[in-house]
Amino acid sequence: MTKLSRRALLPAAAGLGLLALLLAAIRAPGAEQSAVELAYGADPRQKLDLYRPAKACPCPLVMFVHGGGWWNGDKEHTPKSDIDRFLSKGIAYAAINYRNLNEAARDGLFPPVLGPLQDTRRALQFLRLNEKELRLDGSRMAVYGSSAGGFNAL
Repeated sequence: MTKLSRRALLPAAAGLGLLALLLAAIRAPGAEQSAVELAYGADPRQKLDLYRPAKACPCPLVMFVHGGGWWNGDKEHTPKSDIDRFLSKGIAYAAINYRNLNEAARDGLFPPVLGPLQDTRRALQFLRLNEKELRLDGSRMAVYGSSAGGFNAL
């Protein structure tokens, strides 16, 4: 390479580096792109995904409980638009899984609907008990859900 072509590449490389930094900063407003999966109980279904906004925390939190008639469903079906909406407002977001009716019956719970209900309560308790480590504001937490998850949230 000649001296002239090296000198011409230097400003171009610096410009590309600056462009990469700008593009990294333009991601979804206030959103962390990935979730941290946490276990709130011993059962493999007792897990939650926690998304935190990019802003400094402790942050308020909204917890989502999926539907599925207590037979099926998964936190993976959480509406991404909901996650983005809350994160862009500086609100952390958690989506939980819970034991379904068959798993609750397997564990000796009667009526089996106690499994999903107890797991929802346990997930919220877990988030409150660990608020400092998770950078959450335990005094500002809300729960909502779809279908059977809405019943759990109540």
